Amino acid sequence: MINSGSFSVRTQHAIERANSGSEGLRAHGKLNGADVFSWMQPPQEALLAFMHANPGQLIWLGNAAEIEAILEQDTALHSKFEAIAIYGSSNAIFCENQFESIDLSLTWLLQQGAEKQVVVITGTDTNTAYTELKVKSFFQFFQRL
Repeated sequence: MINSGSFSVRTQHAIERANSGSEGLRAHGKLNGADVFSWMQPPQEALLAFMHANPGQLIWLGNAAEIEAILEQDTALHSKFEAIAIYGSSNAIFCENQFESIDLSLTWLLQQGAEKQVVVITGTDTNTAYTELKVKSFFQFFQRL
């Protein structure tokens, strides 16, 4: 599942740019061939720069308000996504992958064929600490396999 192999050069540069002046971007290694990152409370401009700098398609897990705000701010970003999944309560009509919890969205992520893609998991709601704990536990579990 997750391999801690090195990230592509372009992805490494995107990580460095995202982390300059910002904290919180975490690399979790690989899941089904995709580079996986989580970022709790990311600054919008830094998140946009990180997403644009990554090569290929992205898979994004986040809450509805955050995703909607980013996509409204930068409509060109729509073409970067292979898939978007929303966790938490939502009535969003722009996303077909909606899950009640971060746990269910992570289970969905396991089913995605994500080779040569980048997965970004963000959290900006009131349960960010809980989300961060769940994401960390999820990837620690698979790193032991």
